Amino acid sequence: MRMIKYLWALPLALALIITGCSDNDDYQVAEPLQAGNQQVHFSSVNKAKTILGSDAQTKEVDLTVVRTTTSGTTTVPVALTDATPGVTADQQVTFADGDSTATIHVALPDTAKAGDNYAYTLTVSGENTDPYTILSGGLSFSGTAVIAKSVKLLCCIYYSDNESYTDSWYEKAYDLGDGLYMLYDFGNSGHTVYFQTNATKNYTMPYVENDKDIDQYDDDYGTNIGLGYYLYPWGRENAAIGYLYMLSNNYSGYSGFDASDKSGWFYLTQWWLSTDKYADYWGTFNFWVEE
Repeated sequence: MRMIKYLWALPLALALIITGCSDNDDYQVAEPLQAGNQQVHFSSVNKAKTILGSDAQTKEVDLTVVRTTTSGTTTVPVALTDATPGVTADQQVTFADGDSTATIHVALPDTAKAGDNYAYTLTVSGENTDPYTILSGGLSFSGTAVIAKSVKLLCCIYYSDNESYTDSWYEKAYDLGDGLYMLYDFGNSGHTVYFQTNATKNYTMPYVENDKDIDQYDDDYGTNIGLGYYLYPWGRENAAIGYLYMLSNNYSGYSGFDASDKSGWFYLTQWWLSTDKYADYWGTFNFWVEE
């Protein structure tokens, strides 16, 4: 009887709910997507933080947008918001017929100098965007451009006999502050390697980030990180350094850094030259930072 007592009220409650919804003046039906909507959005390959050298002639960030087709020429509006004063960007982006990607250019002011940070947010819109679907890079993208001081590192590898050594070469790098250097084309290999230095604790720690080509290697001491590719410090037409293992996880006794002349070193192992002359099982990678 108690169940029957409450069941009779259900139709009335449902009627009240339906009536309440229909009386909501703010309710609007979402507009359907245009037929053939190309779902233009930002690519997931864009990086939220871009580092530019202080010596770069053009201080610009390029961002990739994508669409779901390659057919026809399409142009969509681009809005710039939440930007640091002086930052400008393309007001529209155009996909050429046959292309599924296009580029938006973000320009920094001519006054940009080392140590400056520039923030920006870009949003694509229009009839060829899809606000209802979660797409890889989204309809909006927020990023930061950092101007880093450009430096160069004079590098050389010494054999463990303390007498033999390779010819020296220069590495282009960014000084990211706090003793961190970014070698963005290490040994002309196309890979980025970071040197974290610390003069107080007297160490240099080389490391990499998100590099699929790195062959991790641990010896009995758990101190090695392996660079699983060849380096071409003297150009690709000359001798290459092969399979360089850099000791990185154990600071004490394995590396050093002197702030007085900005020189550092770290042990490396199992490296050789492509001339088939075996260099040595042990050696040191030495460098001097020059501005």
